[in-house]
Amino acid sequence: MGVSKQQAVENRLAIVAAAERLFRERGVDGVGLAELMKAAGFTQGGFYNHFKSKDALVAAVMDKAMEDGGDAFVSIIENHPAGLWPPSSRRGRNPR
Repeated sequence: MGVSKQQAVENRLAIVAAAERLFRERGVDGVGLAELMKAAGFTQGGFYNHFKSKDALVAAVMDKAMEDGGDAFVSIIENHPAGLWPPSSRRGRNPR
């Protein structure tokens, strides 16, 4: 019996999360697939059910980092007490 689509998504997210942590600690070249999959709670053979290569995993980690960074940026702008968003209509005026 295989895993559900939802479980496959959750497994992939767990692998990306483990890779994100390990890559930050030791760099991409300092982390092997066996160690990575063990940290994620899976066997090494399961890696290729989710990613074509380690490079594909690195791309997924980078995509997640960019998405998380973008979300954080939007949150900061939207919640800033000076009301930085939307941009002020005074932009370009002489501040004197």
